[in-house]
Amino acid sequence: MDLKHLRAFHFVGKYGSLKMAANYLKLTSPAISLQIKKLERELHVQLFDRHPNKLVLTQTGTVLLKQTAVILDALSRLQDSATKGSHGYSEKLTIAFGSDLPKHFAPRIAAFSHSHPDLRMTILSRYPREAVPLLADGAIDAAVGWFAKVPPDIQKQSLFTSRMHLIFPPRHSLAHKKKLSLADIANYRLVLHTGPTPTRKLLDAALSRHGIEAENILEAGTCDTIMEFVELGLGIGFVHDTCLRRQPRKLQSVDMTNDVGTMEVSVIYRKSAAANLSHRSLIDALVVRSPTRVELV
Repeated sequence: MDLKHLRAFHFVGKYGSLKMAANYLKLTSPAISLQIKKLERELHVQLFDRHPNKLVLTQTGTVLLKQTAVILDALSRLQDSATKGSHGYSEKLTIAFGSDLPKHFAPRIAAFSHSHPDLRMTILSRYPREAVPLLADGAIDAAVGWFAKVPPDIQKQSLFTSRMHLIFPPRHSLAHKKKLSLADIANYRLVLHTGPTPTRKLLDAALSRHGIEAENILEAGTCDTIMEFVELGLGIGFVHDTCLRRQPRKLQSVDMTNDVGTMEVSVIYRKSAAANLSHRSLIDALVVRSPTRVELV
């Protein structure tokens, strides 16, 4: 039995999409479809019911999908064990960060890398909705970001709480107000994170609670881009306090926690990897104190 055929079946069954499985395995959709057909012929079973633009697992396919997941997980753990040296450390780690977090953790990642010179590290930027399935499938070893919910086989450890700040130029009309609320920003263009990210969902929910229909919006992928747009006078924006602390700019900021709320930054990893020394050392390196409140001038 060809392992490639099993992997193709596993990811199509899990994601319910030839395209998503093909993107993950870096193959074409026709190639994935052919591998599944070969597996069906080898096993003498039908794994999917074929519908226009849709594949639906058969009853047999549903049973085999669970067994395939066990097999692939065992192979992943076997490969991990084989790559460990006598010191018990894996030789390679892959970690994914939310878009605004790599700079914040860069000093700790650098220190960890210097203290483990034989460890090969791959650092990726992935949205939480992308990182969780990658972690579950063993494509990455850990992820750091804002995760509301994780599957039962994924461990989540809180690192710190991030607070949202409203930012605007020092000479902006809002600078003269002693106390700001979301009601004060209703008539201004907002520079917000691109949706549907956890940050954007938090902000959209807060605006909705206060009855604000934000129609004049400029979207940006990171805090750094938001701050640059605000500096250029394109609007007022919201950024995480971690972004403010690492890159001071000539902007005024106001902590909007009372109106917006906070976000928990966590590291997630597979429970089966908890005993791995490399994983534990990496997690220990990521643990930070809660950020302090910062004002920009």
